[in-house]
Amino acid sequence: LLLKHTLFVGDPAPFVMELPLYHLPRATTVFKQAWERLARFLFRAGKVLVVMVLFLSVCDKITFPNPYASAQQTPAVEEQAGTQEVADDQEISALEFVGRTISPIFMPMGVERSNWQGSVALIVGLFAKEQVVSSLNSLYAISKEAEDNETLTWADARKQFASGISDACATVPEALARLMDRLFDPLGVNIFKSDYQQVLALIEELEDPNLSADQLAKLQGAIDAALDFESLRNALTEATATRDALQKQAKQNEALTSQLEAAEEALTEATEALEKAVEIQTLARQIVTGSEAAATRSAIIAELRTKTSTFYEEAVGKQLETDASLMATLREKFDNDRNRAFAYLLFVLLYVPCLAAMATVVREIGWGFSSILFGYLTLLGWCVATLYYQITTGHSLLWVSIAGAFLAATVVFFYTLGKKIKVKLIL
Repeated sequence: LLLKHTLFVGDPAPFVMELPLYHLPRATTVFKQAWERLARFLFRAGKVLVVMVLFLSVCDKITFPNPYASAQQTPAVEEQAGTQEVADDQEISALEFVGRTISPIFMPMGVERSNWQGSVALIVGLFAKEQVVSSLNSLYAISKEAEDNETLTWADARKQFASGISDACATVPEALARLMDRLFDPLGVNIFKSDYQQVLALIEELEDPNLSADQLAKLQGAIDAALDFESLRNALTEATATRDALQKQAKQNEALTSQLEAAEEALTEATEALEKAVEIQTLARQIVTGSEAAATRSAIIAELRTKTSTFYEEAVGKQLETDASLMATLREKFDNDRNRAFAYLLFVLLYVPCLAAMATVVREIGWGFSSILFGYLTLLGWCVATLYYQITTGHSLLWVSIAGAFLAATVVFFYTLGKKIKVKLIL
């Protein structure tokens, strides 16, 4: 609407396009075209992803004196903060420097300087917008690893690379096993029914006093399957092995003490999770095999329901929170404010498209209008994101006025340009 009433104010020109004949699609044609487009996207996005992740990782390893570090620290602060922390504060990676340098531009829309990863991801989005999310993933992971303050050698890097490839390949059989379930549930309806809900539904069925022995046995087996003892035992075994390995290394390297403490905590959590699952299994078997009175049976079921809730809230909930570390980091970086995140997404949606699309635009309309388009879309995204954040959370009249003034200036610019060149509107 803005461009129609400002820039494109010339006489409308007709546009005629010949429509092709419509036929029933052939399966081979559909699959062939779908594969061609999918492969084109995967290889195009994949090449950008690999190059950008490599580039971001290299830039993260290049460090120099931190210009944003505090110039002076009081003796009290230096005494409270460790020597290592003070030294780390004096070094900054090239990646973080770029992010912190451009972050003031995005601060009015809720992206603080501490969330420099979000600023860097917007630059990566110029190469391909779909890489914004994957870049955030990589950047937050890099930031998390940097907190360990470990020196990475080439030998360690090779081991980590081999371990990562091995772990990735290990997930392939499980993913293929779930493929058929996903094919028969394309909308993902069953995904939203958690193990917790499945166990509670099975417990509700146990309340029926008229169930036969076979039905009770089937319910017992279903509860055991939902509890997934194999995964719990594997988690316990893995936590034990990690703890034992770190115990041997910590004797020679005191820097691993914190990792050993974390491993012991993980082992304790895995042990408690398995114990709670066994308690649930034992209570369920009391109902299946026992002949208690109705009152006793109801009490056992109530206790079973309570222990099940505790199990999933405390044990599994911690594991889910660990698996969702990226989401937790995202919430932390955006100050647990959904309006900050939504403003960020608005900017990603509206700002200039990827360089490949811009190259096509330059070829079609030339550098002049392409430059106008580049600036207009970026400014529009910034203004909309800033207005949304400041109206919902920031409440800064200054930034609301600045964003509104930029939008008004854009309208005046396009109106003046449209009067001057009279671009025809194609209808």
